[in-house]
Amino acid sequence: MPELNQTQITTEKKANLCEQDLIRAGRYLHVLQREINQLRHSFTWRIGSRITAFILKLLNRQAGTTALDVIDGISPSVYHFLETLKTKPYLATTHWFNTEEYRAWQQRYCVLTETQKKQLKTKAAQFDSSIQIAVLIFVQDISQLELTLNSLKQQLCDHWRVILLTNKEEDNKTIKTQYGNTSKISVFYEKNSSEIELINSLLRYLPEAFFIRFNNGDKIEEYGIYKMIEALYFAPNAPFWYADESHLDHNHCCENPYFKSDWNIDLFYAAPYVLDTVLFNTKKVLKLGGFKTNDADLLEYDMVLRLIEQDNKEKPYHIPHILYHKTVHHAVLNYENIKNRLTAHFERLGQIVRIELYHAEYAPSFKINYPIPNPNPLVSIIIPIRDKVELLQSLINDLMNKTAYQNIEIIIVDNNSEKVETLTYLSSLSQYKNISLLTQKYPFNYSKLNNEAVKQAKGEILAFLNNDLKIIHVDWLSEMVAHAVRPDIGAVGAKLYYPDDTLQHAGVLLNFSGIGQHVLKHFFRQDTGYWHKLMHTQNYTAVTAACLVMRKTVFEQVNGFEEKLKVAFNDVDLCLKLTQQHYRIVWTPFAELYHLESVSRGQDQGFFQHLRLRQELTFMQRKWKKELNHDPYNNPNLSPLAANYQLAYPPKKSLI
Repeated sequence: MPELNQTQITTEKKANLCEQDLIRAGRYLHVLQREINQLRHSFTWRIGSRITAFILKLLNRQAGTTALDVIDGISPSVYHFLETLKTKPYLATTHWFNTEEYRAWQQRYCVLTETQKKQLKTKAAQFDSSIQIAVLIFVQDISQLELTLNSLKQQLCDHWRVILLTNKEEDNKTIKTQYGNTSKISVFYEKNSSEIELINSLLRYLPEAFFIRFNNGDKIEEYGIYKMIEALYFAPNAPFWYADESHLDHNHCCENPYFKSDWNIDLFYAAPYVLDTVLFNTKKVLKLGGFKTNDADLLEYDMVLRLIEQDNKEKPYHIPHILYHKTVHHAVLNYENIKNRLTAHFERLGQIVRIELYHAEYAPSFKINYPIPNPNPLVSIIIPIRDKVELLQSLINDLMNKTAYQNIEIIIVDNNSEKVETLTYLSSLSQYKNISLLTQKYPFNYSKLNNEAVKQAKGEILAFLNNDLKIIHVDWLSEMVAHAVRPDIGAVGAKLYYPDDTLQHAGVLLNFSGIGQHVLKHFFRQDTGYWHKLMHTQNYTAVTAACLVMRKTVFEQVNGFEEKLKVAFNDVDLCLKLTQQHYRIVWTPFAELYHLESVSRGQDQGFFQHLRLRQELTFMQRKWKKELNHDPYNNPNLSPLAANYQLAYPPKKSLI
């Protein structure tokens, strides 16, 4: 019977993996279909099609089967499957990457050759010998300990020492007998002390300036200590250092990597993405009185919260390589304890917030409800239009009847509307005291239209809205204003969907060739995304101005929208200017709207629109070259060309 149960478990696991692969394939097939449709309507595609048709006619040949014909052919056969996926209450895949693909990628880019190992050892020999890292391991399972110690013995950099902590006399004897006290391995024993008590006692006598905690059975890459020491040189004053990580399966093989972003404080508040592989400065930890939490699983988390409360010269430093592989048998996190630690953190900062736990069953996320000043600040909602009166009517109706935040004024910027029904409707709006009309008679320039409207705005808060939006939840504006009034926040973006409930905007990732890519565009509304990022409030370098909220003083501080960018990239430019002034950009999944995207103007499909787009692209590449080549909220191991969190071939940063 036990054998049968094991067979059943294996079969269920295989079935689950197959389902995950199907979901993954269905997801990307859906995105591929959308991208192909956009490609077919692009200017270059239409010109290329005409040239191809002309050449075929000259050659008196018929067009053959193309790749697009094949895709069109298989599309109906998967349509039902895609519809089935859309009916799921949520899509939270166990592993984002296909395990086989990830292991092949890892073998190709993360395994050093003998020559590279020699190069790394040569570089490591130049490190200051006084910089040492203590690796602390609380012994819980001696049988698993060997795996961790073996990975440490393989280190290419010798600047480490292991200290095994135990509170059991029998384990103390066994460990000393088996490993002894050597220059690389020592034992620290205190009878009946908890893990945290042991660590706090040890830190008072620890000669090493830096330390990190490992768990029994976890592994570190052979270049792990080297990369940590290297990080200490790059950012010596960082409050702490953290790295990417992956899991180990039951055969001790790597899977399910987590390629993290550089420090993302709002994401950290929403989900504890820095929880393992945290390197601490011993003096800084002792200065704060050591570790104070009673939950050993939250030891690093609580210390990180306390460290970021200090007046730090540098941000926490991210090492963009997978250094650490952790076993998956660790205890399930106690999210009530996390909430308590987070609450204490904000209390120490003197900030009054209300914290809620969302999606606890599949993608736990903390929503930090920041206070809005009382009385509520006036919000100036700016809506540029050109005819399409049915869109404007719908949005005005939503603003009047589906928006809980009441202290608003609406500024409609009319740019050359001509249709009688539009002009009649605009005239009828004069009955509302909080709606005003600003007429601008010049060729379309999104940046200038909004800049002129801001001059007329009376509100402390600005809300830039496209006219092709539909509001889903009444508290959308309250959520965005609550973030916008935070003194360190420059702009706030929303979660936008296409009418078919697929994702249109969930933040923007930058790259040099295309400037800005919308994160996981066309993914299903109920998809939780890469490491559930679609469910978490977080920071990005940019968000779309289709629905953007910010303080007027901050907008004026950076001189508003760049008027040389008449149509494209003006929102990215604005956000980069805000980042340059040390403001953060926030995206929140708790402000949801539908966006018909470019319905009011149409897509840029003509020759002159194409030329204008190329000019604006060149402008951005020249102005923001450095920033476009490194988006801190992406990861160099992930492709910069598409914001769908896929592996980069090759990674942007090599190990050597």
